[in-house]
Amino acid sequence: RPPRSTLFPYTTLFRSVGGLYADCCDREAALALVDGFRRAGHKATAIVSGDEAFMLGLYPYPASFFSKEKEVEQRAASLNRYLRHIDQRESPEVIVVQLLGGLIPFNKRFPESYGIKPFIAAQAILPDFLVLGTLYMTYGIDLMESLKPVLRNRFGATMLCTYMSNRFANVTESTEYPTLIFDFFDYPDYRKEFAELSNDPSLPVFDITDVKDAERLGGYGVYVRP
Repeated sequence: RPPRSTLFPYTTLFRSVGGLYADCCDREAALALVDGFRRAGHKATAIVSGDEAFMLGLYPYPASFFSKEKEVEQRAASLNRYLRHIDQRESPEVIVVQLLGGLIPFNKRFPESYGIKPFIAAQAILPDFLVLGTLYMTYGIDLMESLKPVLRNRFGATMLCTYMSNRFANVTESTEYPTLIFDFFDYPDYRKEFAELSNDPSLPVFDITDVKDAERLGGYGVYVRP
């Protein structure tokens, strides 16, 4: 019998979705990817945040993944086994995994748990591609390009594309609280500025708040294969 920390290999295709920082509409992006694969005729499912995932026909994270009594290796292994159960139960062609929390620290005051939870999850699935979410005013093609090797080394996945919304971190207001406070930019102004972004074909950016753009994000996730 293999040790409890043993990770089982997969032949299933994995797509991971994660925000550079917390609250980047990661679940919405994960749902868009699942929808894209299903519209293309592929059998797809996902692990996303929230117990209501079952109501969406998807799966929540197992409670064992969050156990503070387990070592990091055991938490990764518990998610790996959970995914193996889903794989055997449904035989999907692709599983989309929402990486919980920010992938990197926001700053020294708000370290975002140092990206520990998404790192553990990535070890359990070894995703082929990462769809990266950003907050409004943190997107820049040069920044995204510079993050490619960082995220590749940390999560073992190639950055496929990016998405964003009109959410932003209200750093000024957050100084009065122990956690980051997020707010929203005026939507019409945001849409106007988004339309003016320089969209590099090698690393496209999608607006997850726009229905048609979310559909394009889902389609793009299907089109690119490892």
